[in-house]
Amino acid sequence: NDPNFRRLWYVRYADDFLVVAQDAETAKDAATTLDDGIIALGMTSKPSHSQDLSFGKHDGFTKTKSFKYLGLEFTSTGLVRLSREKQRKVINLVKREFRRLKLTGDQNQRLTQCIEAANRALVSRIRSVAIVEYYLKHITDEQQLKTIDMLIVQLVISKTLDKKFRYRDFSKISYKTTRKLGLVSLVHRYRLHAHGMIKTKFLDLYNQLVHDRHESMHKNRQDKINHARLRKLL
Repeated sequence: NDPNFRRLWYVRYADDFLVVAQDAETAKDAATTLDDGIIALGMTSKPSHSQDLSFGKHDGFTKTKSFKYLGLEFTSTGLVRLSREKQRKVINLVKREFRRLKLTGDQNQRLTQCIEAANRALVSRIRSVAIVEYYLKHITDEQQLKTIDMLIVQLVISKTLDKKFRYRDFSKISYKTTRKLGLVSLVHRYRLHAHGMIKTKFLDLYNQLVHDRHESMHKNRQDKINHARLRKLL
């Protein structure tokens, strides 16, 4: 009931600030208050690092259809999606894993190895959890995730066949085959997040991955010790 009440949203991550308001006057006043607060702390913000954006026409604001914040792109239609740079980063997680992958066996065995590597890249690596799971909790553009899923399948097929992907390669390895063999789907994980079926916090995931890595290193070290002892006995 306060006549001076004005609604706005303020978000900060480290030195990245975002202020969202329903009217231009409130946004300008909030920006001024924020600048004054930064100056009071003995700091300054570079004008080149600030933007005044609006989904509508307002004096002093640049009209836009979308804006980016923390790797997410917020659109005037209400969709939240990965920025182009972050989409490329997710794809590069798989490419990086494939670069250190040495395939053996027939086509089916190579395909299984590629799927396991892709899954490691997307849901098992500590860095991947920080990137992928964070974004899946915030984006709403499912169509973009379908596109990324398709690109990942194409990478898997290309690596398996050891050649540049062509759409006719789906006749050799189908999209459904990769899913049946367990290739992770970002769309599926997004839906699990949306329905509250993935409730594990990042720190819990991180601790579990660190624990699994430690156990694996301990096992490998023990195996080497046992092999060395066996060689001495022989």
